[in-house]
Amino acid sequence: MDVGCAVGVLAMMRSFKSIAFRLSLWFLLLLALPLAVMAFFVRNNVAAELQHVAADFYQQQAGINAALISQMGMDVPLDGFIADNQPQKGVHFVVDKNGRYIAHPDRHFLDADMRGDFAPDSVARLLNGRSGYLVDEKAGKLVSFSPVPGREWVDVISIDISAGELALNRLLNLSLLQMAVSLLIVSIAGGVVFWIIVGRPLRRLTSVAEQIGQGNLATRVRPEEMKDELKVLANMLNQTAQESSLLIDGLQSRVDELSHAYTSLKESEERFHAIFDSSNDGIFVYDMQTGAVVNINKKFEEVYGYTLGEAAHCTLEDFSSGIAPYNQRGALHWLRRVRHLGPQSFEWHSKNKAGRLFWVEVNARFAVIDGVERLLVSVRNIDERKRSEQLQMAVYRIVQAAQTSRTFFDLFGVFHEILSYVLPVRNFSIAFYDPRTDLFTYPYHFDQHEPWPSIHHSDDSLVTRVMRQGEPLLFTPEIPAADQPQVQSGDNKFLDWLGVPLKTSRDVLGVLVVKSYDPAVRLTEQDREDFAFISTQIAIVVERKRAEDALRESEARWRTLMETSPQLVMIIDRQGCVLFVNHTMPGMDPGWLADQSIFNFLPGENLSHKRDLLQRVFRERVASSFELSAPQVNGETFWFSCNLSPVVDQGRVDLAIFSATDISDLKRAESALRESEELYRRAIEAAGAVPYYRDHNSNSFRFIGAGIVEITGYAALDITPEIWDGLARQGYMMGQAAGMTVMEARELARAGKLNVWQCDYQIGTRTGATRWVYDAAIELIGADGASYGSIGIMQDITARKMVEDALRQSESRFRSIVEQLSEGFALIGEDGGVLVWNRALEEMSGIQRRQVIGLKYWDVNLRTAPLNLLAGGQIEQNKKFLQKALKDEHSSLFERPIETVMLNARGERIFVQQAVFPIHTEKGFRVGLLNRDITEQKTAEEKIRTLNEDLERRVIERTAALEAANKELEAFSYSVSHDLRAPLRAIDGFSRILADEMMSIASPEINRHLTLIRDNAQQMGHLIDDLLSFSRLSRQPVKKVT
Repeated sequence: MDVGCAVGVLAMMRSFKSIAFRLSLWFLLLLALPLAVMAFFVRNNVAAELQHVAADFYQQQAGINAALISQMGMDVPLDGFIADNQPQKGVHFVVDKNGRYIAHPDRHFLDADMRGDFAPDSVARLLNGRSGYLVDEKAGKLVSFSPVPGREWVDVISIDISAGELALNRLLNLSLLQMAVSLLIVSIAGGVVFWIIVGRPLRRLTSVAEQIGQGNLATRVRPEEMKDELKVLANMLNQTAQESSLLIDGLQSRVDELSHAYTSLKESEERFHAIFDSSNDGIFVYDMQTGAVVNINKKFEEVYGYTLGEAAHCTLEDFSSGIAPYNQRGALHWLRRVRHLGPQSFEWHSKNKAGRLFWVEVNARFAVIDGVERLLVSVRNIDERKRSEQLQMAVYRIVQAAQTSRTFFDLFGVFHEILSYVLPVRNFSIAFYDPRTDLFTYPYHFDQHEPWPSIHHSDDSLVTRVMRQGEPLLFTPEIPAADQPQVQSGDNKFLDWLGVPLKTSRDVLGVLVVKSYDPAVRLTEQDREDFAFISTQIAIVVERKRAEDALRESEARWRTLMETSPQLVMIIDRQGCVLFVNHTMPGMDPGWLADQSIFNFLPGENLSHKRDLLQRVFRERVASSFELSAPQVNGETFWFSCNLSPVVDQGRVDLAIFSATDISDLKRAESALRESEELYRRAIEAAGAVPYYRDHNSNSFRFIGAGIVEITGYAALDITPEIWDGLARQGYMMGQAAGMTVMEARELARAGKLNVWQCDYQIGTRTGATRWVYDAAIELIGADGASYGSIGIMQDITARKMVEDALRQSESRFRSIVEQLSEGFALIGEDGGVLVWNRALEEMSGIQRRQVIGLKYWDVNLRTAPLNLLAGGQIEQNKKFLQKALKDEHSSLFERPIETVMLNARGERIFVQQAVFPIHTEKGFRVGLLNRDITEQKTAEEKIRTLNEDLERRVIERTAALEAANKELEAFSYSVSHDLRAPLRAIDGFSRILADEMMSIASPEINRHLTLIRDNAQQMGHLIDDLLSFSRLSRQPVKKVT
């Protein structure tokens, strides 16, 4: 300001009549007043409004805190809540109705009176029972408060304020009046001065400038009509119009260039999107900062089923199967590898929007897109390739299993394991068909819901249909009703059923079956083709395995027969030469047998007749039977029953088998056989597993089955009653001797007073293992009435005992868990009766379990239902839904939890969230009901809804006030910037004139001052233009830029 005045005085001395001098003097005098008013009073208004908004915000926060405290239990301490909800520049605490601190972050304030910290008027307003805020000048605090509903407490938030902010609050009303008066004075004075000094001479210039501003650049001012500086301004205006015309032409050219560049950029972007969407691989762009998908192509939508809007809300877990390691953790592992090691390629098990699992090949790398580093991922569906690999591996494992499995059951177990990797279900059965007997047998069966099928004849079942047609059959609910096969009552529990024939080149061996009960795991036509392909390999393996087993069994039978047969067996050729002899008969002289030929064993009067008999057997392929006698060493005679049979091999007969059976002891054997058959018959009536005959007189096993080695580890020849008694650790008598000890029952049995022996033994085997054995026997009573032996069986019941123990433990755990549940639980039986009613449900309903066990659940529901539900028929409807669920497991009650109202024994209405779910049993279905008390939650939701409505109303009111204040500020800024721009241009223009006129006579210091005035004036002009542009922003529509 001083520099400006000094320059003005010097200019006045040289050219007192200059309009520049007078205009500068008046402008400097008038400029200070509006700038000071704007800088001072506008600040006050904004500060006051901000203080008001802050006070209202903390008042709302105090209301929310009070609502949350009211929902907390009386026994819940407030210290943790208060400590977690402290403002940045203040204190949050709670006082009671007497003004004493009951919760404060500084424990020294507890039980102190707040009147020592705040003014009495402030304390009185704070404890009046209403919400609000106030400024406590004594404490220098801005205080917001709200009473706690249901308790005689007040939630308080105290914020520090400065002395300057207090002064602003007191001078608010005065500043508004001063600003209005100042603006009025400035407007009147400025208008009069500008009109007198500049208005008239510049009218013509203004008119021409307005036309130029409207785009009429051909308009010109006649300089000869102007004088002094105005003439200079006229020339400058004409020059400006000419330069503006040239500038506009240049800008138009630049606009055309930019338009062409924009068109090229748009075409390039379209080409990029065309290439991006036409890729054969699914591509998506992942933002590592936000964890969101920002772009996908059409192939990705086709593979995963998500649109861009849906994919933007998905995580990497949503695109993965969720089966370890193909989950969120595994995805993060690969992301770290891409980050540290660069681009990575790997296979991933994915899941689409419909929940279908499939395999993809993933290529991931980081790329900079739109200036941001993002993860670029391309995926290619390799489900077909993985399926082919799985099928090849399955075929390889099937062939390998045929070589390593010892039994058919082991082989079928391996088949089941292999199929679980190819098909999405676990329920698997094998049915073999015997066309001779028309019987279906099931050597292997695994099903989550159905028991092991029994042997049956051909019927109308799905298995029989597949067997008859010899083609795969896929049965799903989506098949049209007209095409659905007739199923038995036991077949309709499944959701999907797939059966394929075990077909070889010669015959159909049986049927392979898989089932699905889970809606999330469905069988498809692709599964049918895969299953049919694998079944062909299984059929070949089964047929080969059968042939190998039959061959081994035949060889074993032949070898065993030859080595253990009591018969004399010889193999001879067409000439009667003996090729093989198994052994000689006991009592027969080996030297005598070695000197004989086959013709010595054939009937006939002479050698010719014997030869004819031999050739007739080879030629006519007819067996010949006869009896033969031979001498024993002791001189007695052996009698044989002989048979000469041809051996047919591929249509030729080159060998014959001669067999001779000793029938000398036939009568004795028949007698012994009748006795033995009687003993075995009585043992079989008791039950059969490992039969034995125990002789009490000699205390030995006269006979015991070979299976005893599987139970005890001792062979049949090694086991003795003493060893058995030593293996037995404890025994539990059953039947007639139930409740007795083993020694007591044994004494009764020896005395002939216990006819049937039944006992469960726990034994330690030879290897130290523990087993349970069921021992059942019939005592053999002699003529003296005492038992001289027993015939019985032993069975390994270890598995049954383990199942029984596991069942007892499971039931105990189930009852313990149910009793410990905080939610009420009820179990409804197949007939609708209440089986379980836990303690939490007793407390919730007020009904004891002894009052409801055995009653129908819908009858109990009538006792707890409010009148409005009874009148509306809701209870009767729920009864029908529940009865339907108990029959076929399908009910709308299972879809999601429902909310209902219960009336307990005390007459209180309780809001309950009830989850209903089915439980499978062998008899049918049971239903479990889990009841959670949500009364407090409902009450809290209602209070929060009321608070939210009140908060929304207050926000709307405060927003309207802020918008009004902003509009006033915009109007003031717009008016000031327009009023100040014209004088500022005049200062700049006349300063330039002074510099031109005084260039030759002025000192360098004066020239520097004039240059400084012009620079500052131009800078002020830019600031005013920016202020004007800023004031226009509020009137511009908001445009979204992506």
